[in-house]
Amino acid sequence: MLLGAGLVGQGGFWGRRRLVMTLPVILGVGLVWAGPASWGARGGVVFAATPRAQAGVLDLEGWRPARDEPLWLDGEWALYWQRLLEPADFASSGPLPPDGYVPVPGPWTRLHLQGHALPATGYATYRLQIRLDSKGWQEPQEPLALSIGYICSAYRLWVNGQEVASNGRVGVSPDTEQPQYLPVLASFYPRGPTIDVVVQVSNFYHRCNGIWSRIALGSAGALQRRQAWSLGQSVFLLGAILIMALYHVALYLSRRTERVALYFGLFCLTIALRTTVTGEELWLRLAPQFPTGIELRLEYLTDYLALPLFYLLLNGLYPYEVPKSAVRLAAGVAAAGMVSLAAPAYLASQVVPVYEGSLVLFVAYALAGMVRAVLRRRDGAYIFLAGAAALFAALINDLLNYNHLAFTVELLPLGLFALILSQSVLLAQRFSHAFTELQRSRRMVTEREEQLRRNIAEMLHGAVQTRLLVAVHQVSEAEAELAAQPERARELLSSARGLLEAVREREVREASHLLHPSIIRVGLVPAVRSLAQRFRDRFDVDVQVRERLAALDNVADNRIPESIRLAAYRVLEEAFNNIAVHAGAARAEVHLDVTPDGQLRLSIRDDGAGFDPATLQPGLGLRSIAARVVEMGGAWHIDSRPGLGTTLTVWIPLTGIATTRPSPGRRPRIPPRLPRWHVPGAH
Repeated sequence: MLLGAGLVGQGGFWGRRRLVMTLPVILGVGLVWAGPASWGARGGVVFAATPRAQAGVLDLEGWRPARDEPLWLDGEWALYWQRLLEPADFASSGPLPPDGYVPVPGPWTRLHLQGHALPATGYATYRLQIRLDSKGWQEPQEPLALSIGYICSAYRLWVNGQEVASNGRVGVSPDTEQPQYLPVLASFYPRGPTIDVVVQVSNFYHRCNGIWSRIALGSAGALQRRQAWSLGQSVFLLGAILIMALYHVALYLSRRTERVALYFGLFCLTIALRTTVTGEELWLRLAPQFPTGIELRLEYLTDYLALPLFYLLLNGLYPYEVPKSAVRLAAGVAAAGMVSLAAPAYLASQVVPVYEGSLVLFVAYALAGMVRAVLRRRDGAYIFLAGAAALFAALINDLLNYNHLAFTVELLPLGLFALILSQSVLLAQRFSHAFTELQRSRRMVTEREEQLRRNIAEMLHGAVQTRLLVAVHQVSEAEAELAAQPERARELLSSARGLLEAVREREVREASHLLHPSIIRVGLVPAVRSLAQRFRDRFDVDVQVRERLAALDNVADNRIPESIRLAAYRVLEEAFNNIAVHAGAARAEVHLDVTPDGQLRLSIRDDGAGFDPATLQPGLGLRSIAARVVEMGGAWHIDSRPGLGTTLTVWIPLTGIATTRPSPGRRPRIPPRLPRWHVPGAH
């Protein structure tokens, strides 16, 4: 709520409209995704509020499987530690007192024997007696079923003496156990008003132990519909992610400069692989004999890879909000986690909680960076923030759920799909912007070309033609006076020569500068001072050059590429023209400098009328500046207030040049508030 209010407050009308357009899409996807599996639509399942088991007994008096919703078998189950018992053992030996009662779902390490918690590795037997409605008991026409998730790491399950489900092979040592993690739907017919559930569990493979996930009881049809819906979600998500991954990788292969597309494509491929080895375990459903050790390491590997890839994506989209130093830190943490994959599975699983703790910090930092991008009005930031926030919220929810700190619906698939949807919307918006900018650029080039021709034509037709006509007239008059009045003829020829010299010095030089400023070959500073001299009759210009730039802009050995000098010159030329036409300024200051990380920094400030950036409609001059800066891989920012003048700042990278050793991830400081309109290159 607070985040939404902040976005609306910062974005004005357009921010509200974008938020209103984006949030319903995310919420709509959430409702469709949750669908029948959570709100009981046609064909769906709503889990009922269930009384909790106490001392190994769950009383379901009044519950009708055919009429009522499925329910969770949560509560206290009897635990028989270091004993693998079967239903026959309970029938033949009489009452067997348990070693204690443990909460399900949850690890058996919560049980204390002789003052010590049980170890994570070992084996045990769980038992739960479920009492159905004893009055007027009738065998249901439709079978009942148990929906069984993760039981770490192998188990056998009996209902009323009949084995109905198993995963792997239960053992009493690491050598005799074969782990497996595959969701199971086990159907059975109750033979009386009491259901006796016995589960053998062993774990020598993972830090998680015991009955880790919730077990649901209900009619087989209802639980089958839930399973089908969940499988459909997983397959749909996998297909959507793979399509987006292949599309973005293909986009990068066709245009190698689009590294953001590569990062997002690799991130999607990583998430797609993770989808096959988690949740409904699609990979194990297709290949049940696939080694559990490899499957578990693939799950961990995708977790570790997703973090640096996502940070690379954020850095590519918003480098000033998520710097490369954060990417390096994320890569370092992920690399440390990947090293643990070489260890035995049990030790590798011990690293996961530490990684999850650091993941929360990375999530918080990434969200803070996205919020800064929105407040600074980065292009498409509000869309990406909506998807990223959905993903992060789902991730935190599932971490809490997985660690039994909260029992909620699994939301990570929804969060992933929201992120993909937001990236798709952002991609469509960028293509729309690119097409619009292409059309605008073509029109701008045509207008600029016509304006240049018009300026040169007016110059030739005006001052140049006038001076040449006067010179021709004086030469003709001198020819007539040459014999009779030689002194008068010399005066006329001298005057004509002065006119021709003026044409050469002023109009021809100005036309040459309009076409190409040859002085730029000498250096940027001489060219800027010459440019400032042209506007001295309109406003006073003060050019200040820092020593770092002067050292590079040496006449004898100029280390600033000529293309960058020319781009900077044209930017200043456009800025001076805008000041002369629109600002009504009496004075302008130009600052030329090189940042420690090798960025040419231009700053032009005037004391003119200024304007409100929120109402600015960029014209040809400003768009020309943006086009030149973007072409050089730079950034620019404009800041103005009514009555307080305007400041234009431009950064252009000097390839291979750094005046000092830059700090990792260091970038030029960018003012936090930006105009609400978008022109490429604006930061």
